[in-house]
Amino acid sequence: MDLRKEREDVENVSKTSTESLLSTGAVDNKLFEEDLFVLGDSSDDQTVNSRQESCGESFVFTEEHMLVTVWSVVLLLLLIYVGTVFLYRFSFLTFHFDETGIAPLAEDMLAWNVWDYIVDALFWFDLILSFFLSYEDAKGREVKDMWCIAKQYLKGRFWINLLACLPAEATKGI
Repeated sequence: MDLRKEREDVENVSKTSTESLLSTGAVDNKLFEEDLFVLGDSSDDQTVNSRQESCGESFVFTEEHMLVTVWSVVLLLLLIYVGTVFLYRFSFLTFHFDETGIAPLAEDMLAWNVWDYIVDALFWFDLILSFFLSYEDAKGREVKDMWCIAKQYLKGRFWINLLACLPAEATKGI
């Protein structure tokens, strides 16, 4: 009985505090509604509990964050490079045929090697960064919990990204 009374007291204080904050304009109504939960509703209890248990939410970059937009453009440029220049170099310079057979042209050019290492490093960075990027769940809500993000990423794209990041030397043994 005492727990029920305490819960009602907390609800009353919460409602009164919320109304006073919103009426004075001390808190932006739109921003405040995102974190407002009615404690008496059992469906919101799960939301409150999951909210308290969220792991590392402050380290997660949301879809609207400027860094995510910039990184998407960088990835687009890297993919264009891999799909064009890298394939051209691989096809026509690495597999150049002459009278003696395959004679690679410009394979040991320092500038191309440095650039390839930079591209590889950026793809490895993307592999790690993806653990810190929020995603949209089936209900259309943005998920910011790092545990859920890691679980979702490991169930899907991570393995493809990891295979793409592996150096050519790692695949020679296969």
